[in-house]
Amino acid sequence: MTASDTINQIPDSLIRKRVAYLPQEQSLYADLSCMEHLEFFSNIYNMSRKDFKEKSAKLLEMVGLSKFADRKAGNLSGGMYKKLGVICVLLNSPDLLLLDEPTIGVDPLSRRDLWELIHGISNEMTVICSTSYMDEAEKCDKVHILNEGKVLASDLPDNIKKQFNVKKIEEVFLL
Repeated sequence: MTASDTINQIPDSLIRKRVAYLPQEQSLYADLSCMEHLEFFSNIYNMSRKDFKEKSAKLLEMVGLSKFADRKAGNLSGGMYKKLGVICVLLNSPDLLLLDEPTIGVDPLSRRDLWELIHGISNEMTVICSTSYMDEAEKCDKVHILNEGKVLASDLPDNIKKQFNVKKIEEVFLL
C-alpha cells in the first residue's frame, strides 16, 4: 500500500476537521459579509451554534474585524481580506494550517498583524507557510529554502545564516 492509497482511505470529514488551507489567490466571495463567510464555514465544519458564536466572536476580535462583521469581503482592504480568510479556516481549530503566501498584496501594518496572528496560534497547531519574503522566513521556527525546485537549506533560521555565513537569510540567494 502506498502513501497516497493510505491518504485516499482517510474520510474527507476527518481531513476537513484536522487540516486547513488558505490559498494565495483570493478565495472568498466578494458579495458575502465577514459574518456570512464565518457562517458559511461553520456549516462546512458542522459546528454547533453555540461553538460558532463563541469562536467567531473571539476570532473577529483577535484580528480587529469585529466592527466590520457586516462589511462585504469585496469592500475590505487586502490585509483585512487576508485576515478574514485566516479566521475562516481557523474557525474549525485545525491541527495543521497551510498558508500559501498569506501576506502577498497586503500593507506593512497588516503584514505585521498577520504574522502576530500566525505566531499566536503556532503553539496550538502546526503552521506551514510559504513565503517569498525572507524577513518573514527568519521569523519561522524552521525554514526550507528552495531555488528552482532544489533545496538550498533546511534548518533553523540562525543555523542557516551560520551555515552560509550571512547576516540575513535573503543573502543566501546572492551567493
